[in-house]
Amino acid sequence: MATAILAAGIAAASSATVTLSATDAATLSLFPAAGGDLPHGDYVFRVQKQASTGQWVDTGVRLDFYGRIQVISGAGAYRVTRPALKVTGIGVDRD
Repeated sequence: MATAILAAGIAAASSATVTLSATDAATLSLFPAAGGDLPHGDYVFRVQKQASTGQWVDTGVRLDFYGRIQVISGAGAYRVTRPALKVTGIGVDRD
């Protein structure tokens, strides 16, 4: 069952931290605030991993209209950042 790690919204924000062990994987997916299909747009949600310095670094994994579901794996702490949106609110689920 999916759990929201970033509530649907339009303001720039970061998700709750997702902590994975070496053998874990997590499926991340976008969802629209109103249900139904995601709105078209040029928005990009970025997956970041926390470095040993505590700094958040982009992983190169992204969620957008065309790649709305991604699987991440590997030990570490991860989060998803949402840019400020001009469209209907969008959030992120973790399965």
